[in-house]
Amino acid sequence: PEVWGSQRWAQFAVVLGRLRTLANLANWQLPAPAVHLSRDPEALAAVGLDDPVAAAAAVDAAEGAVETRVLRVAVRVTAPRQISSEAQALVGKLSPELIRLARMSLAAVKAVCSALERVLDEDGSPEACMEALCDAYGAHAAGLISLRRRLGQEVNSLLESTQDPLANAAEAASSLVPRISADGSTSPVHRPVSRQLLEPQAEEAPVTDDSFQALYQSSLLSSIAMLAERARATGGRSAEASASEEVAALVQ
Repeated sequence: PEVWGSQRWAQFAVVLGRLRTLANLANWQLPAPAVHLSRDPEALAAVGLDDPVAAAAAVDAAEGAVETRVLRVAVRVTAPRQISSEAQALVGKLSPELIRLARMSLAAVKAVCSALERVLDEDGSPEACMEALCDAYGAHAAGLISLRRRLGQEVNSLLESTQDPLANAAEAASSLVPRISADGSTSPVHRPVSRQLLEPQAEEAPVTDDSFQALYQSSLLSSIAMLAERARATGGRSAEASASEEVAALVQ
């Protein structure tokens, strides 16, 4: 799979779809967490076909295409030299467990291909060949489901961390927000502004419930980020001092 082209992957997607159909019709016992999705009434109803056989075939074909896309991701994850530097940086944030799952899935694919070759070449008795294919496909299906779940979890976590609307504002403002003491003097803050503004302080009186509190915090962080960017664009210590004073007034 590491050297397959797009056409070869498209052909393999058809093979995976037909293997799912074979596993369903032959009633292969798949190891958990793999399931026969073409037996799920909700999946069949979502296809929108009246013929249950055609609906099951459509589900299997669609799942074969999805499995192929997951396997292509696994190839890129395990062979980062073949992708761009930006993609390599994202791969570096994935957990070692996911990398191991990807390698196991690719090894299972090779085992399925070897079992298929035995069936086509009639290398051994038909029963032995089909039993080997059943075992290989079961390991492939279970491993790929685990990879899909883990990959979805980690990708969602990466998206949440990179698309937080307040993260960039908090990061930009953390170097400018001063700490205001009781006598009115200010000192640099060493904690991120998001913690300073969002974490409750033990010595302060409890804040009453306010449905607009999140909006206030968002507006404050946006204003601080704007001042920080303006200070960077202007340059010089005077611009930075002016921005710090305006931030102090905002926080106060």
